Amino acid sequence: MLGAARGMLRGAAPLYAVVFGLALANRLLPVLRGGGLAAVLGYDDAVYYAGAVGLVHGRLPYRDFLLLHPPGVLVALTPVAAWGRWVGETAGWEASRLVWMLLGCATSLVVVAVLLPMGRTAAAVGGGFYAVFPGAVLVERTTLIEGLTNLLLAVTLALLIRELRSVPVRAAPVTVVRHGSRATLAAVGVLLGLSTAVKIWGIVPLVAVAVFVGIVLGFRQALVIMLGAVVASTVVCLPFFLAAPTQMWRMVVLDQLGRDQGTDLLRRAAEIATMNRLTGDGAFVAIVVVMAGSVVCSVVTWRVRSYRVVVPVLVATVSLLVAAPIFYPHYMGIVAVPAALLVGVTAGVLAAGSRRAAWRSALAVAALMAVTLDVVALSRIRSGALVPPALTVPVQTAPGCLTSDDPNNLLALGVVGRNVARGCDLVVDLGGHSHDLSRGQAVPRSRNAAWQRLVVDYLGSGRYTLATRFGPGRSYSKATVSTIDSWPVRVHAGSHRLREPSR
Repeated sequence: MLGAARGMLRGAAPLYAVVFGLALANRLLPVLRGGGLAAVLGYDDAVYYAGAVGLVHGRLPYRDFLLLHPPGVLVALTPVAAWGRWVGETAGWEASRLVWMLLGCATSLVVVAVLLPMGRTAAAVGGGFYAVFPGAVLVERTTLIEGLTNLLLAVTLALLIRELRSVPVRAAPVTVVRHGSRATLAAVGVLLGLSTAVKIWGIVPLVAVAVFVGIVLGFRQALVIMLGAVVASTVVCLPFFLAAPTQMWRMVVLDQLGRDQGTDLLRRAAEIATMNRLTGDGAFVAIVVVMAGSVVCSVVTWRVRSYRVVVPVLVATVSLLVAAPIFYPHYMGIVAVPAALLVGVTAGVLAAGSRRAAWRSALAVAALMAVTLDVVALSRIRSGALVPPALTVPVQTAPGCLTSDDPNNLLALGVVGRNVARGCDLVVDLGGHSHDLSRGQAVPRSRNAAWQRLVVDYLGSGRYTLATRFGPGRSYSKATVSTIDSWPVRVHAGSHRLREPSR
């Protein structure tokens, strides 16, 4: 058996190499063509890495600074942040993005490995789908939470599908319980528990998998999974909870539940089907196509016994997106793994059908077209903009604290750790404070008086400040903008103004 596995690995080595290269190109090239690894690629990713820097400097999330997610992502980023403490904060930030890109490549390879028993066609289509899927690319080009949870989910499904493949076709439930490997199922639970400790949404695939296993393998096996999940999530979260139980519960659970934007079902379906890019008739067509394709692939996959678990996981994650109080395009990353496996299994079934040569030819043509479109897209996409280098010298030589409404600025200038060492307030998610201060109330930021006071107090506490992310109207009130504009500009670099708050 071991020899057969090695033979399969050697025979599939070119496929692994191609999928790895495709995944890396889609995550790395647009960033390099844009502002580079130290560019502003988003907001949340910088929040997490700045929080990890704070953690390695002795500041705890929830107790010392706001974090609206479980602590798992900070724990995962801590080794890179600790390394960055020696080589330079900005260099560590750049390295963290490379690590996340490699996580995405690894997830693509796990998808290939899971699908190889279905044939090379299934593995190539599924792995290639994940490598280029926009939702996966968005969360793995930089340090977004879903990039880590996707790898955990992919390995989870790999273990579970291998276990289901070993179960006799006509085994009775009691026989199945004896046959199943509780060590494997415990590992499944641990992985899903770690995922939940990274993002609380991980509870949804955990429940989906546990219910499926309970039905197929028996209640005791499902209990093994749940116990493994509880142990793993407790190990990660308990130290932080003990340090600040009330704050952690409020930020991770209550603040997230209070973010409802009242999105109707049709609009949310359009956001999911088009990643919030199309409206009107184009969105309606996309909804129909995506729904029809998903149903067909789900029916085909359900007929392949060992891969059935993928269907409830996909249904659960899509349902989560529909029910979520808010939607951003990168949220589509959570469906990437089950969607890739669903597409791969469908391709494998079609390739093995009665018209084998015809289906393979059709799939080959479709794959060639997809790769061609991907190459064209890579030649055009540029990701991120640089924080002006002209700010580096004034900031590095300045005494006191540098404050900013965007943690990207602090990381690009390498001052998060320096701020902590100087006793400055650590605010890695200024925008997140608005959710904490308006929990349960539909109050826009511009009319959230408590948040406006916090903004002025925090930005005004620095020797210098950079206000670049939020603006008038939706975020800053006219009074807040007037106060910030009254502070004298010491350095003007592009759209960035380094101001010295009045004292």
